[in-house]
Amino acid sequence: MPSVAETLSSVTGLSSESISGLQKKYGKNEYRKQRRSALWIFLSNLFKEPLLLLLIISGCLYFILGQTPEGIMMLVAIVLVAAIGFFQEARSAKAIKALKNMISVEVSVIRDGVRITIHSRELVPGDIMLLEEGNKVPADGRILEAHDLTVNEAILTGESLPVTKSADPEYREICQGTLINSGSCLAMVTATGNNTQLVKIGRLVDEYAASKTVLQTQ
Repeated sequence: MPSVAETLSSVTGLSSESISGLQKKYGKNEYRKQRRSALWIFLSNLFKEPLLLLLIISGCLYFILGQTPEGIMMLVAIVLVAAIGFFQEARSAKAIKALKNMISVEVSVIRDGVRITIHSRELVPGDIMLLEEGNKVPADGRILEAHDLTVNEAILTGESLPVTKSADPEYREICQGTLINSGSCLAMVTATGNNTQLVKIGRLVDEYAASKTVLQTQ
């Protein structure tokens, strides 16, 4: 079986003419989500939560009726609940930022028969990536040629042991965010941006967290 380096001479990859159209069709290889600030999300959710509004009204009534200690206790509880909700939203925003940084790397690709280095956000489906030991996989892909290849998929599966990969149909899929543990491979990009498995998982977690307010989980 020829090595990855030997296979390079017969691979042409995408043409320069096709790149522009593919980038317009698929967009940048990054997590694309228009997010409002954590503070704005917190404030908008605050006024959508009937129970929290009821607590605020109750606290105000305590003060109006002269029951100051009870009113103070009610408002303290409201502030604590609101602070927890704000913290959770801020943590979610931080996780999204970390996800973006994780998949932002330089990557070697074959275009017009020439090996070049581009930023991972410029990848498009159909690109041919050359991945080597220590590289993070910048997009979902299908292995075309592999040499002694193992991949650490802990970020997706939690499994700490590296997994052997090859061009065999059963073992040829690699996912964004995983790490080339050893060996090298040529792989064709199959999914970028919000269509990768890593981003889909991140979005599910983010959407689930956003759908549950602190009071709804009580």
